[in-house]
Amino acid sequence: MAETMYTPKQVAEALGVSDQTIYRWIAAGILQATARGLVKKRYLISACEFERVRREGNYEDFKGKVMPALRSAR
Repeated sequence: MAETMYTPKQVAEALGVSDQTIYRWIAAGILQATARGLVKKRYLISACEFERVRREGNYEDFKGKVMPALRSAR
């Protein structure tokens, strides 16, 4: 069975951050995502990756910022 995948917008809404924050976390390597598309990349985030980041973060303190605690969690 295929794993559930989420868009950055869905993850942002669930975590209470902006979708731009999710894209920054992907670029910084905090959040692992699968890129689709050759010209314009569209990202998908697996359910287990979403749960990992949700479990490890305190989003009230880090909205719009890179989360140093998660950077070392890889």
